Amino acid sequence: MVGPQLQTDLTTLLLRFRMHKIAITADIEKMYRQITLHDSDFQRIVWRNSPFEPIQDFRLTRIAYGTASAPYLAIKCLQQLALNESNNFPLASKAALKDFYVDDLMSGANSLSEALELQNQLTQMVSSAGLVLRKWASNCSKLLNSIDSDMRLSSTSLNIDNDDTVKTLVGRKGTPTNIKLEWEQLANDVQFVKDIKIPRFLLVDSDNLFHLFGFSDASEKAYVAAIYCRSVSDTGKINVQLIIAKTRVAPLKTVSLPRLELCGALLLVKLMDFTCKALNYPISQAQFYTDSTIVLSWIGSHASRWKTFVANRVAKIQTLSSATQWHHISGSANPADIATRGVSSSTLLTSIWFCVPKFLHETFPFQTDSFVPTLNDALPEERYCTLQSIIVPNHLPDESGSRKLNCIWLPSFEVR
Repeated sequence: MVGPQLQTDLTTLLLRFRMHKIAITADIEKMYRQITLHDSDFQRIVWRNSPFEPIQDFRLTRIAYGTASAPYLAIKCLQQLALNESNNFPLASKAALKDFYVDDLMSGANSLSEALELQNQLTQMVSSAGLVLRKWASNCSKLLNSIDSDMRLSSTSLNIDNDDTVKTLVGRKGTPTNIKLEWEQLANDVQFVKDIKIPRFLLVDSDNLFHLFGFSDASEKAYVAAIYCRSVSDTGKINVQLIIAKTRVAPLKTVSLPRLELCGALLLVKLMDFTCKALNYPISQAQFYTDSTIVLSWIGSHASRWKTFVANRVAKIQTLSSATQWHHISGSANPADIATRGVSSSTLLTSIWFCVPKFLHETFPFQTDSFVPTLNDALPEERYCTLQSIIVPNHLPDESGSRKLNCIWLPSFEVR
């Protein structure tokens, strides 16, 4: 059996890792081989060196690579160790429960003293269980100097011969000219990827205001959600960075652009909810932006006003956000627009995707679109209610004793 999921997903770990001023990574040496199984009857191996020798029955007494339950058993042991030693090593216990991905540590601290204490506690805690943390790495040289050189991560890098790769893929005979040219353009453009550098640390200082701003957009090919964080220090210094983004390919079945824009808005609020929970950090403000006035109108009204497709998505959006959090932004200022069209690596370097919207560097209140285009026509996807008159006989006599026909107006809902 695989066992239940115990560890945090990798995306959450990466988001938290960007919140530490001092980053710390390490690896548990031979983690599987260091854990003993009390019952090894289910890990038997039969073996003999030659056909003339009797068969021997062996039992694997350690966690075996490749078995379905191996990750669960290893993670469970580490987490149980953290729980047992929480009083003796509080910092290490917290890191072991939240900052490990199987045997890989991705943690950090906001001061050198805290980082040194964390490293010391982690080393002692895992050592009490016969484990060893190695391949230590950090952006703080003072922290690394306190660790033995043989326990640090090697600085060797992997070199790839690009020329051989191009010859293998492009040099084949019979390749159509258009495909060859397209590949050559891609091979030349991909060289710019190495110039893309994303800062790890999201904050200005350890204590500052932290805001999140989400942007959504859509095209006939895809819909996108992107979230930027805005950190403001006590001195007024502002740092804005892309923190996370998500794309979805548009369905093969033709869907109207407003509906795709609405799907992008729903994707954004879900991504924002995930990000806020993953960061586990006090967020001063969260705002949403879209360039679709139709979507803003849908979100600003009760979900029951719209047809089923729109109503279901609007209801979910209104559950995870309020209409006052949603704002209009022009298409040219919307960074999510880039991901709906695709862009080359060379263009991406100087695009608004990484350079971020300029207004996020301004002080509150933001000067975005003061004028939101009005919709002259009726909103699409709206339910209509019509009144029908029905004449029914009244069998009860009035004061004069005569009987009359009464006209009753009944509402009839018609979806158009």
